[in-house]
Amino acid sequence: MGIQSGTRAYRVLLKAEHHYNKHVYVLCAHLHLYMANIFNTSYWKSHSDVIPGWIFATAGATRAKLPADSTEASTVMTNVYGYLPGTVNPPGSRESTISFKYYQVKKSDVPRTVVGRFTSELINWCFEGNHKGGSPAPGGN
Repeated sequence: MGIQSGTRAYRVLLKAEHHYNKHVYVLCAHLHLYMANIFNTSYWKSHSDVIPGWIFATAGATRAKLPADSTEASTVMTNVYGYLPGTVNPPGSRESTISFKYYQVKKSDVPRTVVGRFTSELINWCFEGNHKGGSPAPGGN
């Protein structure tokens, strides 16, 4: 059921892009990892066309391992934090285009005031232990 409805939704988005000349971007945030060009797969390349897509949920929930079928994406990262802003009409692009760029946030980027408020032990755990199979948070249950 999920594959059929996903395929149907993909084809509707593809039609919007090709037949109605609309820009289509798919941004997903369920898995806690980062992947760019998630539809750049042999299946979509051979069955229709590839639309831009990202998974970018890297803001604090338990981070996930990369899916087995992630090898065809252009960029894949897990156990990272970051954000993905979009720039509308970047210089040199087609009108109404949005350009996305992922920025990784590293432990060294955490402000001292945040470390002071939450402790360096908890900040270290966020970056080193907050993943599937990791240890419980300090002071947590």
